[in-house]
Amino acid sequence: MESVGPGGAPLLTVAADLPLVDAAAVNSAIDAARAAGDDDAPASLTVCVPASRKRELGVSADAATEVDGREVVPAGINVVGGSGGTGSDDESADAAVHVTEDARLAVNVNYPSDVRVAERLLADGEADDREADD
Repeated sequence: MESVGPGGAPLLTVAADLPLVDAAAVNSAIDAARAAGDDDAPASLTVCVPASRKRELGVSADAATEVDGREVVPAGINVVGGSGGTGSDDESADAAVHVTEDARLAVNVNYPSDVRVAERLLADGEADDREADD
């Protein structure tokens, strides 16, 4: 895969509807991409949340898909890395998937009810970084 960022650095994409995301949550995605890559070249990575975690929190779980037998939902944070892939424009088959139960990445706002959940989690201090195995 060709270098994608300045000096070959990976690129991070984050959806604008993640009201609980913070630097630590972003760093966990980058760390997961590094762990999935080889040497100093992070892998391309999609972060997903189990649909059950989203339902537990009370937020929408649209666009669910199955990964390794688990129903997961893309979180809206991705790393476009410099390792793996075939050099083609469609390298999604080679992207690693990181599954997390982190509420900061589980809550994205698609509906007014999702806003209320985010506000409650912030007010109650319940936005945590609970992780799950990949």
